[in-house]
Amino acid sequence: MPGLYDLAVNPADPAVIVGTTENGPVRSIDSGASFQPVAAAPLLALLAWTGGALYGAGVDGQIHVSTDEGVTWKTLGSLPSQPSALAVTGTIVAALVGDTILESVDGAKSFTPRLTELGAH
Repeated sequence: MPGLYDLAVNPADPAVIVGTTENGPVRSIDSGASFQPVAAAPLLALLAWTGGALYGAGVDGQIHVSTDEGVTWKTLGSLPSQPSALAVTGTIVAALVGDTILESVDGAKSFTPRLTELGAH
């Protein structure tokens, strides 16, 4: 299996882990002992699990959600480019794109810049 770039553990069932690889998402239902590729899934870079929803940021900036532990995915909206960080809590989706934090309060349909020109520290 190619190396994992990011992973998310289901907070309700820690045996379920979804990871991102250069070939697409992989999924484990045995606490990471084995991983299987997820068929017909978008190419994801980042993952964030909140409640019963798993959010993924695609390498193309698209934001996707899975409500069945990463088996199937639905596209919600898009960012200007691939983010370097993704966080989700309740109804808020936040992403770091370049030096700007973008926030969505409408289920990742649209994003508003909240902090810009962060720069590296």
